[in-house]
Amino acid sequence: VGVTLDTGFGIPATIASGSDEKLIDGGGSSRIGLGAFYEGLRLWKLSMGPWLYFDYTWSSSVRQPGFYLGWRTALYAKP
Repeated sequence: VGVTLDTGFGIPATIASGSDEKLIDGGGSSRIGLGAFYEGLRLWKLSMGPWLYFDYTWSSSVRQPGFYLGWRTALYAKP
């Protein structure tokens, strides 16, 4: 079982399909992401399991949340 925290800076943009028109032009924005995972399946140096993640990007012109559910695979090796 583990948790993850991501923070940073981004430049979000959304462009309409089939055109060059920007629907969202976020400029500079802040970002934070929080997640949890469980690596219950282990094969050799590979560890796998479900993953749940929440991501939020914001600026004065955009608010963009995201929820993700997926499958995480990690390779653990010596440096």
